[in-house]
Amino acid sequence: MKKIKYIIMLFTFFVLNLFIFNVNANTNSEIPFSISPIKTNNQLTKNAGYIDVVNTPNANQNVKVMVSNNSDKTQKFIVDASDATTSDGVSVDYIPKNQKLISNNTFSKTILNKDHQKKLLLRAHSSDIVTFNLKFPSHKFDGIIMGGISVYQDSNNQHSNNGQGLSINNKFVYSIAVLLRNNAKNNVIPNLSAGNVFQTTVNYRPVVKTVLTNDKNNFIRGLSTNTVIKDSDGKTVTTNNTTLGQVAPISEFHLVTPLSNKLTAGTYTLYGHAKDADNHSWSWVRKFDITGSNEEETEQNTLNNDNSFNPIYIIIIIILIIIIIFILYRYKKYKNRH
Repeated sequence: MKKIKYIIMLFTFFVLNLFIFNVNANTNSEIPFSISPIKTNNQLTKNAGYIDVVNTPNANQNVKVMVSNNSDKTQKFIVDASDATTSDGVSVDYIPKNQKLISNNTFSKTILNKDHQKKLLLRAHSSDIVTFNLKFPSHKFDGIIMGGISVYQDSNNQHSNNGQGLSINNKFVYSIAVLLRNNAKNNVIPNLSAGNVFQTTVNYRPVVKTVLTNDKNNFIRGLSTNTVIKDSDGKTVTTNNTTLGQVAPISEFHLVTPLSNKLTAGTYTLYGHAKDADNHSWSWVRKFDITGSNEEETEQNTLNNDNSFNPIYIIIIIILIIIIIFILYRYKKYKNRH
């Protein structure tokens, strides 16, 4: 019987490694393209890896990037010029999303003819320059207007299947920040203020979201946050810390505080504190109510870890059961013959 156990263990090890190898082999995709800025005479920082230009009100400005196809085949690319926003992960995002900007003084408004997106066909190991025509706002502004230029493969080229039984659709994006200024000095101090606080779910887990707004024309770098939530008796329900956050100018986003369990109906107080790499700091205190309907909705949208089961585990178990049954059947047949 020991022999059978060793055989089963060997087959189990083989199947698990084969399955894991197949998944990893398909997800470790190469990214055979790149984007780099083309510097202009009015570039503020010559050796920066982004575009940072100073110009006068109402001036025309060409912004150029070099897109390179480093692969061995012809590729189709999309080059997007978009506003810089802040994601709920507290990072600057240059791909069009539903994130909110709270001013009309935006990068996208400077793009002439609303030509925000360009398509590019590049042969293997070739490069091309993509130009966006901008017009600075007619009024003088302090601080910066921030956007970005992103490149990614056309969706028709995204489907990947290397014949190993698993197909994955990956979308890799490279982005370059674009900063527009009317003057080289930036004396605008960013601001962080808190708005509504509410309970919801993210990825089927309960969280508390705090609406945060930077209403100034300057970004925030190296942001660290601390959040404490207490119930009506002053007992701490949960705490959470984040580090290395980046916040775009004039943007609104959510600071997410994960919960181990949903908050039940009642009144709670959230204490928040944030500090950036330039020694600016902000604090806020917000009371918020959890209603019975919010508690019920959160419960319905929460995945119970005790009842959850990854489909991959089911597949592995089924394969192992089949292998074990097959080995036992062969062993029984061998015993009958001898």
